[in-house]
Amino acid sequence: MPENCSARRKPKTVRLRVEPGAFFTFAALLLFLKEGELIPVIAALAVHEAGHLAAICACGLRPVSLIAGTGGFIICYRDGDYKKDAVAALAGPALSLLAALCASTLHASQFFAGLNAAFAAFNLIPISGLDGGRAMSALLSVRCSADTVRKTALVSDVLCLSLLFYLGAYAALRHSNYTFLVSAVYLCIMCCKNQKAVVK
Repeated sequence: MPENCSARRKPKTVRLRVEPGAFFTFAALLLFLKEGELIPVIAALAVHEAGHLAAICACGLRPVSLIAGTGGFIICYRDGDYKKDAVAALAGPALSLLAALCASTLHASQFFAGLNAAFAAFNLIPISGLDGGRAMSALLSVRCSADTVRKTALVSDVLCLSLLFYLGAYAALRHSNYTFLVSAVYLCIMCCKNQKAVVK
């Protein structure tokens, strides 16, 4: 996912940082994925991030760092405005959706097609920290005050998380599927961190 860091110190070169959470994520993938599924997952993730990076460069923005963390990658860039921020945020899900359509049309791996469709759908959820939330906040910032944008993002976070927790509880109790519940917990933690950063 992309992040505008124009207000931060401007390094001369693109930096790569790997956080400890990235190793836990990779270990979890090795543990839970079946044989032959790791490469399609990495490929789908690469497609998604390539969409962000292509949009950032096409908008004339400058990437300054690539951070590998628990939730994937964050491409930090500078010199963006609200409209360009929205384009950069939406480009990842857009390319993921295009890859899903191409893989399905060409009768390629249905697992790969499903992964890209899932990446697009998940990241378009309007929750702070996801591409959908970043795009929503950026577009609202064009005409709304910072306080209005913050309150709208908070309401959207609460509504989306409530729905995910409901779906998670239903899927866990009725079908022993914990995907939605785990996703809701992860997104809740991420939202709390974002809100804490805003308060600071």
